[in-house]
Amino acid sequence: MPSNQTIFEWTVHPPKRGGYRRVVFLLAVILVPYGIMKALDSAIWAFFSLVFLLGSLSAYWIPTRFTITDDAIELKRWYWKRRKTFRELGRVELDPNGLFVSPFAERSRLDGHRGMLLMEPPERDAVLKYIRQRIDETRSAK
Repeated sequence: MPSNQTIFEWTVHPPKRGGYRRVVFLLAVILVPYGIMKALDSAIWAFFSLVFLLGSLSAYWIPTRFTITDDAIELKRWYWKRRKTFRELGRVELDPNGLFVSPFAERSRLDGHRGMLLMEPPERDAVLKYIRQRIDETRSAK
């Protein structure tokens, strides 16, 4: 029985890194509602566009905590939590932004809906090796 001990844990908050992405984010959040307010002459629609923008870009501006334990991978934001056990996972792949874990052993069109992106793990190679090892162990146990 796994002890649910934390193996890896890290937090990702992209705006803290700065760079051009933060500038683009701020410009979009300011200019899109302003443009809508001027074009439609309505502050209400500008407010709705601001809420929609902030909601759709929440993965960028809200810190995300990743935790890998003995039996699962967890992704937490302040209002949302997602957990995948190693029994559910079929593969892990390197991605330009981190590691991508999927419940499917082969690539699938459903990867984007069922998979999970682990953004910027601090010890990428060690995390990749551990996840692959756990997936292989659970496959051989089936």
